[in-house]
Amino acid sequence: MKICAFRTKDDPRERMGLGRGDQIVEVPRGEGMPATLAEAILDWKRCRPLLSELKPKDGRAHDPADVFFLPPVSRPGSFRDFYAFEQHVKTAR
Repeated sequence: MKICAFRTKDDPRERMGLGRGDQIVEVPRGEGMPATLAEAILDWKRCRPLLSELKPKDGRAHDPADVFFLPPVSRPGSFRDFYAFEQHVKTAR
């Protein structure tokens, strides 16, 4: 499943979309669907089956050239740098 966060040129609200062929199909809001990709990730066990069942006709299709892709995790809970990982590897040896 190809999943993304994006916004359109006309509307700055974050949307979630699924890659279907050469289109981005917008995940419709409501009916238990998560509003954003971050919400879907937090509740992935429940959301994955809902997203897998979506058909291209269920949402508005967008040409990838007409949307602005957003980072998949816009506010990460933590940010790890390489130095922390390097120290971990050194102490593990």
